Amino acid sequence: MSSRLAAGKRKFVEYNGKKLSYLDVGETGAPALLLCHGLAANGAQFAADAIYFSENGYRVVVPDLFGHGYSHPTQMVDLKDCSISALGKDIIAIIDHAEIDEVAFVGNSLGGLVGLGLMKSYKHRLSCFASFGTTYSLQTPKLAIWMLPKIYQLLGKRLVAALGALGVSKKSETRDKVRQMFGECDLSTVIKIAVQIGNYDLIKHAVDFDKPILFLRGLADNSINPTLGPTLTAMQATSHFKLVDLPDAGHCANLDSPEMFRSELLRFLQAI
Repeated sequence: MSSRLAAGKRKFVEYNGKKLSYLDVGETGAPALLLCHGLAANGAQFAADAIYFSENGYRVVVPDLFGHGYSHPTQMVDLKDCSISALGKDIIAIIDHAEIDEVAFVGNSLGGLVGLGLMKSYKHRLSCFASFGTTYSLQTPKLAIWMLPKIYQLLGKRLVAALGALGVSKKSETRDKVRQMFGECDLSTVIKIAVQIGNYDLIKHAVDFDKPILFLRGLADNSINPTLGPTLTAMQATSHFKLVDLPDAGHCANLDSPEMFRSELLRFLQAI
């Protein structure tokens, strides 16, 4: 069975040379919640979460980011189509298509970056923001960014998927899920996105975002946690930021610790 399957209606919208896909789960008039996956994953990451939150009174939108899952190019892919800003505009096209004015935005890793990017020009479309596995700023050496496409191309999608799964979790069930999702992405697009997100600083977007922010920190997330110093220093000085630790969770906290992830996120959403 494909990891892409989930309860709900799959919808498509064509925008700017892209065929974008999303799942729409729950009642149309319910408060909208958007769950956005990380790099090389797809919306299947949130399949079970979508059902849970729809049963708790939310309309849940789960996009496949461009080049992931069912979202594919309809013309030649340019590097500019893979920037944080471009991916954010794709999300706006999706919620416009769904006829949703405002969403509670939840993102993992790259998905969190997309939400942070939206805060600048589309703040009015977000009721709140939550993320996990996302650092708000990152400085990667230029040599590493230059080498990344070559390494990905050399290894190939199967090996990239296997190594990626090993890096996100210690739990075999999570690794299997991640490996399957990674195998379904368009590697060339993922490479272009990865190059775009090597260096960024979106902390000011979050500081200036005067709506509730939840940071779910998986304490076993060894890839992101070492980079969080500037993010936490800036955000813990604000009044709209909340940090919650998930002890047994890695980079994909919703897969590692689903019950704790859902209960903390639901508590945050219900308090708004």
